[in-house]
Amino acid sequence: MAAGNTLRGERKLTLGRAQGREFTLAQANGTTTAVRLYWARNRLYQLGVTGRAGVESQPETRHFFESFALVRS
Repeated sequence: MAAGNTLRGERKLTLGRAQGREFTLAQANGTTTAVRLYWARNRLYQLGVTGRAGVESQPETRHFFESFALVRS
């Protein structure tokens, strides 16, 4: 995912008991991708938003990321 792109930021997250990471990649074509990854119950969950520079801080992106929940079935 990072090949040919520039990592602009990374931070640790937790969602309930799941450990996660959020990072931002600047792509050579001028777009930016914000990604959240969580590892829970031997599964990898990935959320991503790609757009213009600054997409990672847009209210819609933040709302999308915060709307994700892990529900036990």
